Amino acid sequence: MKKLIILLIFGCLFTGIFAIINNPHFEKKINIKSNAFDQGILKEGDVIFQTSNYGQSWAVQKATDSKYSHVGILFKEDGKWMVYEAVQPVQKITLNEFISHGDQKHFTVSRFIRDDQISQEEISKMKLFFDKLEGKDYDIYFEWSDKTWYCSELVWKMYDHVGIKISEFEKFGQYNLEDPAVKEIISQRFKNGVKLDETVITPRGIYESPYMKEVYTNY
Repeated sequence: MKKLIILLIFGCLFTGIFAIINNPHFEKKINIKSNAFDQGILKEGDVIFQTSNYGQSWAVQKATDSKYSHVGILFKEDGKWMVYEAVQPVQKITLNEFISHGDQKHFTVSRFIRDDQISQEEISKMKLFFDKLEGKDYDIYFEWSDKTWYCSELVWKMYDHVGIKISEFEKFGQYNLEDPAVKEIISQRFKNGVKLDETVITPRGIYESPYMKEVYTNY
């Protein structure tokens, strides 16, 4: 009798485990966690978003109501994927380095939508444009000028340089400037407060742009 009960218990357990493993939703979760990121899906000019771990990241997230606080643009050099980004200073780093700087190594890749692909000539012009900016200082005031640069401004203007608009202009005044983390950053950097009508481009604005589509995320 005891042997029969034990066999029944094991039979139920086996049946339950088999049912779970064969559930399509279970398989999907396993695949997402086990599959490594395939860099073969990338194209030059793709835009990469992440949540950074540096000081102002939380304030950017709060102000824009978005998980994304940093953005860069992908290009290939000597067979290796690089991310061009505006930090301090404007620089290029390997894709793996960029990913390692993000919170829990989470990131999202989006692509500009166009019937024809971005041409190699356009890519070359964007790279040459960046060469003139590399080493420039980071813009802590988020001004719409070419003296200093912040991350989403760099990405937007690199595309604009070849006549492509990847998102609409934004204004400081449309964001949440009353959050405590945001107000602290403003008080530290802006003696007279921010200009509400100042033109600005944000990671959220680019990500949510109708001209862009997401091609990968591990969030």
